[in-house]
Amino acid sequence: MKKLVFSFSLVAMMATFSSCSEETKPVAVAFVRLNPTTVTLIEGATLELTADVRPSAAENKAVTWTSSNSEVASVKEGVVTAVEPGGPVTITVTTVDGGKTATCTVTVEPVPPEFPANLTGLMKNTERPFSYYGECVHNNRSWMVSDWTVNDAAAPSGNVYDNIGEPTNAFNGSLSMVGYSSWPAGTYANGKLYQTVELERGTYKFSAFVFRSIGTYKAYVVAASGNDLPDTDDAEQDALDCVSIHTGIQFDDNTELFVEFTLSEKSTVSLGFVVSFTGQGEFYFNKVELWQTEE
Repeated sequence: MKKLVFSFSLVAMMATFSSCSEETKPVAVAFVRLNPTTVTLIEGATLELTADVRPSAAENKAVTWTSSNSEVASVKEGVVTAVEPGGPVTITVTTVDGGKTATCTVTVEPVPPEFPANLTGLMKNTERPFSYYGECVHNNRSWMVSDWTVNDAAAPSGNVYDNIGEPTNAFNGSLSMVGYSSWPAGTYANGKLYQTVELERGTYKFSAFVFRSIGTYKAYVVAASGNDLPDTDDAEQDALDCVSIHTGIQFDDNTELFVEFTLSEKSTVSLGFVVSFTGQGEFYFNKVELWQTEE
């Protein structure tokens, strides 16, 4: 009888020991998965990734996060931040238990522009007072404009009016094209004044604000493909768009003359003015602007 009791007690103890051993054995991580696995974000946006560690009973579900290029897309505690356009970037989650991994591919796109978008910043020296350089080219009042291309026909007379002897002169600081027999260039033909920019696909508006125009001439505000402007006689057929600079604009008018054009692909475009003086004349600008009106 004593032997039977002892045997039963021993079996019970072994069963209890076995049960305790099974309960304390940790459940290891088998795998981890991410949601989503591919994503495109707009620059500046954030997204929290979900790391699903399996099995659900795994004791240690801690994970770490890394980015293959944190300058494009960074990650902290599962939250991805789109830093700047680029990619693809691989975001990796790794389990502390077992080193299991999963990835998400992130591409960052630029913030889409809102239209109309002011792109005048693509140009330089765009408003009064226009900057100039070098020595005066005529009578202490006409200078070479900075950051614009001026062809040989127009250059001798200069393109910024700034009368240093008359600080309050109404023309001072303006962008100008002048054709007088008494000026160095005389009454020239096909004088060109322009800037060249690279533009993406879209629809654009280039404006020139004229505050004075008199005389006899044929002149246009022009947008043209490439690195040059067409001659005055060719502007209407060869330009992307052109508009005539009419005479009779007075000081207080600040008349906006503009051209509009559409590009089907990224293109080099020249924006500015072309003039042929058939008699004597002049015109002056307060500023120019470039806008993208549609994508």
